[in-house]
Amino acid sequence: MARKSRTTSGADGANLSFESKLWAAADAVVDTVTRHASNFKKSILARKILSPLDLERDFGLLGGDIFHGALTLDQLYSARPVLGYADYRTPVRGLYLCGSSTHPGGGVTGAPGHNAAREMLRDWSG
Repeated sequence: MARKSRTTSGADGANLSFESKLWAAADAVVDTVTRHASNFKKSILARKILSPLDLERDFGLLGGDIFHGALTLDQLYSARPVLGYADYRTPVRGLYLCGSSTHPGGGVTGAPGHNAAREMLRDWSG
């Protein structure tokens, strides 16, 4: 299925094709990596480029934020995701939080899941 072209208004009021900017940015990344790893570009079999708009629409990530909340002072440590729930437990017994919205935040660390599993084991063994 062909993707509908999205447009957005630039600062000067002109419509800019969101798709063309998205692909140009992806091409720049591939070209940059290829300068340092010469076989990179020809090793790509397929690619899918997701903009923040795609992430919000397709996966429900508000504003396309992969971290489920900016890592600002009001979203760190005991305040992540909100005060009172930083220990991964919820008011529903046996239901735990373990995604990017929990401490220590998103990324590809697995730390939120590890921490939630630790708390589950504590609850179940005690």
